[in-house]
Amino acid sequence: EIYQCDWSSDVCSSDLGFGNAFLAGGLVPFMRDNPDLTIELVPVPFTHNLLKREVDLVISLEPTKRPNISNEKITDYKLFLYTTHNYISNNRINPNNIVDIVNSTFADYIIEILYTKQLNFNHFIAPGIDSQFQSSTVLAQYEFVANGGGFGVLPYFMAYRDARLIPILVEHFNFVRSYWFLIPHDLQRFARVRRLQRFILSVAQERQQIFMPEASDLNGSSVDSKSFTIAMPPANPWNRPFIRVNKKEPLGK
Repeated sequence: EIYQCDWSSDVCSSDLGFGNAFLAGGLVPFMRDNPDLTIELVPVPFTHNLLKREVDLVISLEPTKRPNISNEKITDYKLFLYTTHNYISNNRINPNNIVDIVNSTFADYIIEILYTKQLNFNHFIAPGIDSQFQSSTVLAQYEFVANGGGFGVLPYFMAYRDARLIPILVEHFNFVRSYWFLIPHDLQRFARVRRLQRFILSVAQERQQIFMPEASDLNGSSVDSKSFTIAMPPANPWNRPFIRVNKKEPLGK
């Protein structure tokens, strides 16, 4: 289904984790202060085209070089390798032993339908990892890992409140990605687009501790190993989930 944008609706795209785990709850004050707007959140991969105005505002994992589209970074965010105490105990795994880890059960995306290479992490942990559980969403992977299914790379802003999850070898397995706004130049003049953009930016900056945690915020397994950040090649920025913001009309009209 293609959602065609018109002048009475604004569309915002969202990465699956960002949309479900952060943006949905974060938008509550925005909706309270903007009772004339209706938010439709559809945080699933979706093909759309900014230049054809199928969407108005995108949150992407990378900027674009397309003409007539502005890029603005929202925030960087960190991801770590997680598992649970139950999985380690039940399978007699040494969480400081990389051989034990890479021979364990892993969660991953379904690579054949992965909409951006920015989320392809497991091959950086070790070549040939057998990802026995694969899903198109990070929420499914989160539930699998948190319920003792194995190991998986998850955003800290999703995992930090779950006492079941422990980060593993954080000095070695840490990743940084970024969220970006992509907005057509001619749509930046619309008040609703600017209002939503400013709100998301302000909330993300207020919550930097959950997007870019310090080492002291983590409580997991570690070994003496130099910390490093892994970069990924750019991917197609046009396959994104989205939310739509509709102007409310009085009943009976």
